[in-house]
Amino acid sequence: MIRFVKRLYKSDPVLVTVVMLLMLFSLLLIYSSTGRLAQVERGGNMWYYFLRHLALSVLALVAMGGMKFFSWRWLYQRVGWLLLAAAGLVMIAAFGGQNINGAGRWITVPGLGVTFQPSELAKIVIVLYVAKLLSDYQVEHECLPEVLRYFWPPIVLIGLIFLDNFSTSALVAVVCLVLCWVGRVKLRLLAKWFGVAAGALAFLILLGIAFPKIKDAGRIGTIIGRFTAFFTPSDRSDNSKNYNYQSDQAHIAVALGQVTGCGPGNSVQRNFLPHPYSDFVYAIIIEEYGLVGGVIVLLLYSIILVRVGAIAQKTLKAGYLNSRGGPDIFPALVVIGLGFSLVLQAIFHMGVNVGVFPVTGQTLPLVSMGGTSLVFVGAALGIILNIAYSFSPEGLAEEAEKQKNAAGLFVKKRTVASKRERTERVFTEPVPMPEEDFDLPGDDLRGFEEEFEQEGRRALEELGRRGRRGM
Repeated sequence: MIRFVKRLYKSDPVLVTVVMLLMLFSLLLIYSSTGRLAQVERGGNMWYYFLRHLALSVLALVAMGGMKFFSWRWLYQRVGWLLLAAAGLVMIAAFGGQNINGAGRWITVPGLGVTFQPSELAKIVIVLYVAKLLSDYQVEHECLPEVLRYFWPPIVLIGLIFLDNFSTSALVAVVCLVLCWVGRVKLRLLAKWFGVAAGALAFLILLGIAFPKIKDAGRIGTIIGRFTAFFTPSDRSDNSKNYNYQSDQAHIAVALGQVTGCGPGNSVQRNFLPHPYSDFVYAIIIEEYGLVGGVIVLLLYSIILVRVGAIAQKTLKAGYLNSRGGPDIFPALVVIGLGFSLVLQAIFHMGVNVGVFPVTGQTLPLVSMGGTSLVFVGAALGIILNIAYSFSPEGLAEEAEKQKNAAGLFVKKRTVASKRERTERVFTEPVPMPEEDFDLPGDDLRGFEEEFEQEGRRALEELGRRGRRGM
């Protein structure tokens, strides 16, 4: 295990350290925040969810390290197939998935009994696809505008995710817009696309308000309800519909935490908050560790964003070019897209917990208790670390050695082939032999024929002269 972690540290020590700190911190929080859940479902066995989360964290680390075997060039070449697979899984989840917590977006693996969200895989694949498009259409000073013609696959996929998970679809859409901005797409085109998306969302919300029956389609009713609850003052009297229980309990937890918190394991609101171990884990962090703990967690995610930017800059300095002669920015865009997606999700989660955003249902990456979502986060971080290592001095040296060996092998094969070609020519091509070295019978015949032709021409000329005299 130690050797495995050392291999990860070679990629980016700072980023790996931050990830490890967040994972260790999550173990303490999961043990503290699952007390009520353990009492209800596991007969008070507090260790069940702790050990389960520990196993998933180890699996996430394995996924993180396993991505080392998939280079960014390999991902670039197979983006289309990955997008097709992700779209198929999202369609299965949207129209035949298991309904968990009011959202039919889960797929159960046959024979294993494990459920996962295809949208987690789709987030990674969409970033890869958009990064490839923007990289392919880079020229010297800009990205060609026609690149937007090929954005319909991720748009359709985001639409499928929207049917069951509005917050995830919105997050992915924002990440795509950021990638387009970084990829030097003209701002007026981005503004146009953003306006169309915002207008479509507003139209759906207004349509749902005007025609209540439409609320039953997909998650439109949930979206309208959450926005309405957010912009309407909470009213606890007579069980009013405007009473936002989740947000109020989260605000109480934040208020109880004050500056230093009530201490690890001393949370009171964990017994009242819905999903304190996932959707509202940041409120528990502030309650137990105070404002200090909340700021430290925010700083850790800020460090992730800074390291992502540094890795992206490192990839650009390599100076790779695409087929159009423009900069190959695929690795940089992949790192920015995956890293920014992780940090943006964390910001959404923290904003919901402190009352800045409406309730979204987004978990806190690397901290909230989760299943396969934690594994996919590990895979995304593994891609980032793999790219970081590929452009490190050690990684570049390994790549140069591979190219050298490949070139040597090519030269060796070419030399063998050339020898084979020369041998074949020796035995198959006719060898010219000088005529002066041999006395061939045909030589006398060729001389006789020439002399006979000359005598014939002279005889014909003489007959012609006599005929003209007679006339």
